Amino acid sequence: MSEDAPVAANWSIPQVTIGVSIVAAILFWCCAASAYASRDGNPIDLRGLRPRAASRAFAVQMVGNFAWHSVAQIPSAPWVIGYVMTERRGLLIGGLVVEALIITGGMGLQMLERRIDPPRKKKRKRRKIAMPVVEPD
Repeated sequence: MSEDAPVAANWSIPQVTIGVSIVAAILFWCCAASAYASRDGNPIDLRGLRPRAASRAFAVQMVGNFAWHSVAQIPSAPWVIGYVMTERRGLLIGGLVVEALIITGGMGLQMLERRIDPPRKKKRKRRKIAMPVVEPD
């Protein structure tokens, strides 16, 4: 952490780990929904296009289908999950491995941060000992 940046602007390692884990879970859902939606085999038609235009059209349609299926398959989530668990186990295992790596990496970074810069203990103020007031006779 830089000393110039305010402390509130910096994210902690657990916050970043949770954020990356959520993004990975969303991408896993998009892949699972697209696999479920395309199980019938709906090919993209590129006939009559030049090779360079065909590659651009394919990329645009592929990204569009990927995004559309991830939203359109939300109501059929139980069937998507069932399809992934029975037909696409590799996708399920890959998603779980990626999530485990993200969480393990976050925990490792947090341990490394504690070793490099251990939390500092606050110094206690020294209390003055109360001395009895002795009045001279």
